[in-house]
Amino acid sequence: MSSNQQIQNIIADMRLFTEFLEACGWDEELAEQKINLASDIVNSVEVDERKIKLFGYEKWFKLYVISKLMDADFTEEQIDVIERTILSVKKYQEENQNG
Repeated sequence: MSSNQQIQNIIADMRLFTEFLEACGWDEELAEQKINLASDIVNSVEVDERKIKLFGYEKWFKLYVISKLMDADFTEEQIDVIERTILSVKKYQEENQNG
């Protein structure tokens, strides 16, 4: 990965964090709590490669992860930023495996 690509990824991460902070009403403590809860939820979901192959990663993510975030009272805006962040990381990992 080139230096330019790394810088672009860092800037994108900063942009997403700023969006998440805004989705939390600029409350840094709430954002931290929500990030920790989202991390716990994502880590608790069983990754079933068979279902991922069947549905594709994005649809599987919506069915199994986003539904849990909704149950945990995340707002639509918070879920949107979390989803874009995780899908961005997934895309980055795939590009680096294939590159």
